Amino acid sequence: MWKNLNQQDIKNLMEVNKLLKNALNSLEDYIEIIDPTGTIIVSSTGFEKIDGFDRKSIIGRDIREVYDLDDQNCQMLASIREKAPKKNYYMKYFSRNGNYVHVMMDIFPVFPEGNSNKEPIGSIAITRDNSKIQELSSKLIDLQRELLTVKSKKKSGTRYTFDDILGQSRAINTLRIAARKISYSDSRVLILGETGTGKEMIAQSIHNQSIRAHNPFVAINCSAIPETLLESIFFGTAKGSYTGAEDKSGLFEEAGNGTLFLDEINSMSLPLQAKLLRVLEDQTFRRTGSNKATPFNARVISAMNLNPDEAIEKGQLRSDLFYRLAAVTLECPPLREREEDLDQLLMSFIDQYNRLLGKNIKTLSLEASDILHSHSWPGNIRELRHTIEHAMNLAEATDTKLSAMYLPHHLKKHINNVKMIPQITHDTDLKMLLTQYEKEIVIQSLKKNNGNINKTAKHLNVSRQNLFYRIKRLNINISHHNPEIT
Repeated sequence: MWKNLNQQDIKNLMEVNKLLKNALNSLEDYIEIIDPTGTIIVSSTGFEKIDGFDRKSIIGRDIREVYDLDDQNCQMLASIREKAPKKNYYMKYFSRNGNYVHVMMDIFPVFPEGNSNKEPIGSIAITRDNSKIQELSSKLIDLQRELLTVKSKKKSGTRYTFDDILGQSRAINTLRIAARKISYSDSRVLILGETGTGKEMIAQSIHNQSIRAHNPFVAINCSAIPETLLESIFFGTAKGSYTGAEDKSGLFEEAGNGTLFLDEINSMSLPLQAKLLRVLEDQTFRRTGSNKATPFNARVISAMNLNPDEAIEKGQLRSDLFYRLAAVTLECPPLREREEDLDQLLMSFIDQYNRLLGKNIKTLSLEASDILHSHSWPGNIRELRHTIEHAMNLAEATDTKLSAMYLPHHLKKHINNVKMIPQITHDTDLKMLLTQYEKEIVIQSLKKNNGNINKTAKHLNVSRQNLFYRIKRLNINISHHNPEIT
């Protein structure tokens, strides 16, 4: 080609080439061009800032070798192979100089003379470095999280009201109605329920609905404090009661005319339970090391995650203290008994972490929904929240659908052991299909447990009463699985 050009033509071409290079290097976006074999033809100086490579050292080398890629995950080669652009392709990775880089790329196949009917002669990537934007976004998210935390906390130290208790299942509606009713009295309340069912949320809601709402709500987890410190934390200390002791109020004093919430009350030692019983009987207490009686005016709400009868039988809870604490009892239902509330809870947590993490998730993939609905949630709402938090942290900023790939591994492993739902045929409606599938699951579990109702209920994570209801509704003959069942 050069033989047919005179010196002036060559000089002009060199000037144009120089101008193009300077133009490419002046752009805020970074440009990289490869040929069909993957050889880097052009790389603007901006890539040196992002990737830490010497631009001149990578021109002429294979892009797969430079960036440790293969044919499948090299998007520039994919655009040549598919003859299609890839717009707004988001990538995050560690660069050669150890920086965590966030980039957005538009990748286009290059056709000879712009004719897309011909084979591409290369690919061009236009890249924007979003690392600074991502850094600012992360700072904004942190500030947002702090702001939401501050805003959500009321002067009393609480965060929740009855409006925060989501769900329309019979179990949660029954609890919500009962809790609202007792909000207007001063009776002591004992809240029962498994770990993670929201016992403190109920306690805070009762407080905020009561006439004590503008007074303190003081909460303590009795299992989280060493036994040697618990008494002084409860009742406070008097100066000189022991070496270095100062006059200091305890939680009973700080609660004032508000509400004192004692969580996991059964983990408290029996001697301390006896002292608590005396406070509840006399409505006074004394700081450690003091003879001065101080009036105790707070309402007491307590909670435990064991059956009270079982705790009393095991010697973990004094029966007389139980009767003092349990003027009214409430029971928080486990999540497995609130199946119809799951979708609302899921979307609530997704919306919350959208705000906190700057994500834009609108819905769940079908696979993710199947996995979440098949899980028994032994950790209840707390486990559900942490599961969504885990997935939302892993989701990409450009995702609008939460994929199953982001869920914790143990949930995905569990679903692989569940029998696949049969396909719907033209003569089978959804309700009939679900009923058949439910019946098959119950029958298989009965067989696996030799017809033992208790073991089957535990295996299916339902109550014995709920299992009997399903057996009757599904018309399952339990004597067929074990003639000795009584």
